[in-house]
Amino acid sequence: TSRTRINSEIVQLGTRTTFLESANPLKYGARGDGVTDDTAALTTALASGNSIALPKGYRFKITSGLSITTNFQRFGGEGALVPVGSFDAVTVGSAANGVELDLTVSAASQTGGCAININNANRTIVHKLYMPDGGYNAINVQKANFTEINWLYTPSLAGSYCVRWYGDASNRSDILILKSGVCSFSTVGTARGIDWDGNCHSLTVFHFGIVGAPSGNRPLYGLHIRNTSGATAPAIGRIFDLEVDYP
Repeated sequence: TSRTRINSEIVQLGTRTTFLESANPLKYGARGDGVTDDTAALTTALASGNSIALPKGYRFKITSGLSITTNFQRFGGEGALVPVGSFDAVTVGSAANGVELDLTVSAASQTGGCAININNANRTIVHKLYMPDGGYNAINVQKANFTEINWLYTPSLAGSYCVRWYGDASNRSDILILKSGVCSFSTVGTARGIDWDGNCHSLTVFHFGIVGAPSGNRPLYGLHIRNTSGATAPAIGRIFDLEVDYP
């Protein structure tokens, strides 16, 4: 019947939007063996404008950062990125709208930068960021009018922050929502769990933990509110469930 056909088309459209338009990076020459440098192949894949799905069981080594500048592009999946070196693994920029990320970042060999850098982007959603075996910093957000982070787990960061939210006189950030996450560090007394700095408007936190041990690895601050830019100071905070252990 026509109703059945229409319903079927709606289901197919939803599936196509989420999955069928997602391209496999292996088609662009990536190997996903964790040894081969897949930076060029993943760069080409993202530059195509297609959403890119990292298949389960594959590990994509990169030695320089990947950039997303296409509106409504999706990137991630069950496979893992493996950044090796000092750089931001994935940057969303060029005022891109509606980018969605779902990433596992195996970053034990990352010596600087962050897993996700959102810099000059609109309405970015991070469905997941999982860093199972270390890494440097997790997520940097600046000049972003709306960013939502739905699930984040970083058990062993070596850098100076888990989530950094920054704005200055010309780069205001408007809304950041942290829905669910836990971060801890492999360093003692030098890091900030959430670093809220400068010209940033509205921070909302649900169910977020910055954890450590009383005599072990822990951050210097759980939530640090400051204004190093000299511009408008942080504005509105809504914090519903924030656990900070042993900063």
